[in-house]
Amino acid sequence: MNTLELKGRIVAKGFSIEAFCKATNIVRATFDRKMAGKTEFTRDEIERIIGALDLSAEETRAIFFTETVA
Repeated sequence: MNTLELKGRIVAKGFSIEAFCKATNIVRATFDRKMAGKTEFTRDEIERIIGALDLSAEETRAIFFTETVA
């Protein structure tokens, strides 16, 4: 997951992290764990994020489905 891209999109849409969490109905502590890579976003959470940020399919792939190469 590309956390920097997601944070950038959140800010670009004018959300604070707290307001974004409210808009997507994700508990702030849960959001922080997911951004730290300790857990993954669920499909439902991803769908709510897509809606709140009005992400295209390409933007969604760039944020949530990035490949890491070792």
